[in-house]
Amino acid sequence: MRACCPIPIPTPNSPSTARRRWALPPLPARMLAPVLALLSLFALITALTGAVAAPNEQKQEDAGARAAYLYSFLGYIEWPSRTLPLTDSPLVIGVLNADDVAAELLLTTMGRKISNRTVTIRRLQPGDSLEDIHLLYIGPGEPQQVQALIRQVPQRWTVTVTDDASADTLAGVINFRHSDGRLRFDVSQAAAERGDFKLSSRLMSVAIVQPGPN
Repeated sequence: MRACCPIPIPTPNSPSTARRRWALPPLPARMLAPVLALLSLFALITALTGAVAAPNEQKQEDAGARAAYLYSFLGYIEWPSRTLPLTDSPLVIGVLNADDVAAELLLTTMGRKISNRTVTIRRLQPGDSLEDIHLLYIGPGEPQQVQALIRQVPQRWTVTVTDDASADTLAGVINFRHSDGRLRFDVSQAAAERGDFKLSSRLMSVAIVQPGPN
């Protein structure tokens, strides 16, 4: 009958009464396969969990960076006085096709002001009115769809911000892009000149200025 307790093994080159070390009995062959299967399953679950968590964390980090940029842009754009008729008229950021960015913006702007004005975040769905929006962010999408949305903006003073458009398809005034592992932004000079607003020289100095389509 196999012992119920670990088997004492004498230390080499020492008398039997010397200090002993302990070892577990060998695992029966019939139990080896299930144990290995459980270990393999645990390793697979761990790997899959990490693979899912990493992209989610990256996505949230990217949304936070975009939200921070969008909020900062407000301080470097000058709009006509008629777009802010009252001293307490809010600055409005519209967000389309990017619920994660809208959520981050709500957190970023909570209790904060730009030039003593509150900031309103408007979550938009396709087909919603695009009137009276100072800064409109359109999330990633097909270039033709993004351009069609921009054409629906009824006023020339809305600053449009797009995502990952190539230099020859820039439709918005500002476009986010990744460069050297960092989030940067382009400014379409042609779109900026057509708009009824003014981008500050400080904003232009840190942007990647593109001629943009005429």
